[in-house]
Amino acid sequence: MKRVLKAIAKVAGALLLALLLVEVAMRVAGLRLPPRGPNNFLPLLEDVPDAAAPGLEKALIPNAQGEVVYPGKTSAEDRTLLYRVNPQGFRDREYPQAKPDGALRVAVLGDSVTYGTGVDLKDTLPKQLERELHELCAGRRVEVLNFGVYAYNPRQEVALLEYRALAFDPDIVLLVATVTDASGWGVQEKDAEPVWQARWIRRFGLTSGVWSGGDLEKASWQIRAMNGLRSTSVLADFVANRAYVGLRSGMLEQGYNRDWVDGAPGRPMVHAALKRLKRLAVERGFDVRVLMYPTLTKLGADYPYRFPSEVLGKECGELGLAFVDLLPALLGRDAQSLQAHAHDRHPNAACHGLVAKWLARELRALWCGG
Repeated sequence: MKRVLKAIAKVAGALLLALLLVEVAMRVAGLRLPPRGPNNFLPLLEDVPDAAAPGLEKALIPNAQGEVVYPGKTSAEDRTLLYRVNPQGFRDREYPQAKPDGALRVAVLGDSVTYGTGVDLKDTLPKQLERELHELCAGRRVEVLNFGVYAYNPRQEVALLEYRALAFDPDIVLLVATVTDASGWGVQEKDAEPVWQARWIRRFGLTSGVWSGGDLEKASWQIRAMNGLRSTSVLADFVANRAYVGLRSGMLEQGYNRDWVDGAPGRPMVHAALKRLKRLAVERGFDVRVLMYPTLTKLGADYPYRFPSEVLGKECGELGLAFVDLLPALLGRDAQSLQAHAHDRHPNAACHGLVAKWLARELRALWCGG
């Protein structure tokens, strides 16, 4: 028995030493994660009466602005991002409503991905696409207007097209969809028992980052205990973050794919929005493309959101709308390197650049003619 206990003690000691060495190595290498993600929900939206714009509900407030801090590993590495709305009510520079002679004007609709959560205005998808098209269609003036609004669903995006974007007489309208579109605001969901991943997240008090202040005071004892351990150990923080990301990713994959099956509550809203978009295109004479922007997770053969893209593509085909899946622009890339922040999966500037470059060349005939 003594021999067994001795052997166990040796193994435990060796394991403890190995963990200690890993801890020291991670600290020396500067591998501590930023403590938490940014709080991107600024008060930049105002209510819009249904009588003024059916289905819109909210819109960006003209001239509104706000700053968001993206925490670094230390306060010296924090990044402050300014979100500014122009006087015309969208996140872009100011444009004359009258389109310049000979110009190609593109209006881009979408949610926070198009709006540019996590990036400066110049690094958003619309602005990077604009620069790509200037280079690709040499000699032609191209304007790409950013009508993306965070937390929007397709119904609101098409309502904004009528409410604001059509006044700028676009030649082309791009609706940038994401996998969350069938579960956005205004969609009623039934109460459901938390999936097993959610139960494990709660049981172990897992969060993306380390909580502090008032948030921690209101948190469960599991979260407080886990935060105490993560604040002490870089290794524990890293392992807890990876466990949270893995469990939450699995949970979201199930939920978002389920939102796109026949009979799901958000599908009629998406269909009605696409139908309305098609009608407006016919009535107003603009070209239109519906794009599916990839979610930043496994960007390879095992990409988990092919089903929503297939469903959306089929629905667009039935309505006579051209559809483009943007996944090929990012296939084979490391998803984490394309995130706006360690705790924020919104695309960063490099990600939008890859998509803009691919899209510009994939649809060259649309932009440049010929």
